[in-house]
Amino acid sequence: MKAVAGLLLLVASALAISDDACPPEQVIDWTIEKLLPHEECGKFYQCTHGRPVEMPCPAGLHFNVAESICDWPALANCQGNTEIEPQPIQGAAEFLPLVAEGEGVTDDLPEETIATDKPEIEFQENGCPVDPHIHWLLPDAQNCSVFYSCVWGSKVERPCPPNLHFNREKQVCDWPATAGCVVNAQ
Repeated sequence: MKAVAGLLLLVASALAISDDACPPEQVIDWTIEKLLPHEECGKFYQCTHGRPVEMPCPAGLHFNVAESICDWPALANCQGNTEIEPQPIQGAAEFLPLVAEGEGVTDDLPEETIATDKPEIEFQENGCPVDPHIHWLLPDAQNCSVFYSCVWGSKVERPCPPNLHFNREKQVCDWPATAGCVVNAQ
């Protein structure tokens, strides 16, 4: 009986978020931002080009519907399944250089950091993929609490929730101790 109930819940949750949950005008106007709750507390959906894209919250945080951020569980008041660990975006680490201790994070993506064995992904000078359908996030060179989302080839600044830093490898806002962000001192 529990298996049937679980299966029904899974089917219902898959049908709960459909493409029409995102504003249709977002396909044309990418400045419209909308985040939607996920069935699992540790995830949310980000509307991208009019379609919901599943995104993880950093470990230990839940999506707060009222604030549209990943937040402390006590503040998020999520009633869904809470057993979720954020997963890195598949393949993202291949293209992003890891920051060694003492090195600065830069806005630019040097030529040697772009994997040459992946010719299907081309990058613009600003670090965004040429293909606008590739979801890509970039760090800010001066502020660990800010990152950029590539939207149709342009970098759009996004803040991390308070007290979190952008984790370049995992492509999420994360705890400062695990984010590995070091800013350039100029």
